[in-house]
Amino acid sequence: MRTIIIALMLVLTLAACGTKDDSVESPMPDADTAEQAATPAQEQTPVQPSDDQGPKSTNTLKDEIPAGPVGTLQLANGSTMEITELIKLGKYYLYMSGKLNGRSSTVVSFTRFSDFKHFEAFIFKDQHNFIVTTKKGKELIFMDARIYMGSDSADTYSFYSVDENLDKKLVTVKKSDVATIKIN
Repeated sequence: MRTIIIALMLVLTLAACGTKDDSVESPMPDADTAEQAATPAQEQTPVQPSDDQGPKSTNTLKDEIPAGPVGTLQLANGSTMEITELIKLGKYYLYMSGKLNGRSSTVVSFTRFSDFKHFEAFIFKDQHNFIVTTKKGKELIFMDARIYMGSDSADTYSFYSVDENLDKKLVTVKKSDVATIKIN
């Protein structure tokens, strides 16, 4: 009796799978494609992509940089400098690589300024070991790490600040002299 029930269930399963439609559905046309399909064929002009143009994303994110200072840099001797503007290294504002919490090799790169809003400070024990604190109170400990800000140099950070005449000037600081970088 059990054998007959199992055989019937197997036959029903095979029959159900055999009637399943395996054809691929075509995606729904977006609004631009639907408009073009509605216009007569003689009015449509084909678009020829050139070799130098790759696929372009229509989902671009706006990089909103707030007015005012970006943060404050404190040197080991206690003096502070106001960071008024960050310098991009290619497409990155900041690039970090190292062992996160002493375990795994990690790379963090900020391509938008809004990525900074989640971080509060970078606290340096030395130029290769530092702690990143978030605004939610979490700590990310980087060891045997490299951090690049405004300069691809292994020894310096670069950024814009204002001088006593309120003129924007480029500032370069040795990494070994930096104690903290606080983000506004």
